[in-house]
Parts: sequence; structure tokens; C-alpha cells
Amino acid sequence: MISYIGEGGLVLFINIIFFIVGLLVIFLVISTAVRVGINKSIISKCIEKKCDNQDKRD
Repeated sequence: MISYIGEGGLVLFINIIFFIVGLLVIFLVISTAVRVGINKSIISKCIEKKCDNQDKRD
């Protein structure tokens, strides 16, 4: 009777799946927001300009 997990076990399993999916969604949202924020920041634009100027000098 090990294969019978019952109603409580099924609810727990579904909750764990939802938790894992939620963590994945939160990770994707935060990583995308950070990447977009870094690309649009003034500092990153300044660094890109400096790198472009150094490449042209070489």
C-alpha cells in the first residue's frame, strides 16, 4: 500500500510543484529585471563608451 499516498499527500505534492514553479518564475523575473536595469543604467553606457574608445585606439 505504499503506492497510495492519499489525499493529503497529493495536496502536498501539488503544493511542492507550485512552489518550485513559483521560484522559477520569480528567478526569471528578477534576473530579467536586473539585466535590463544594468543595460539601461548610465554607468553601463559610460563603460561601453570607454570600451569602444579603447577598441578604436588599438
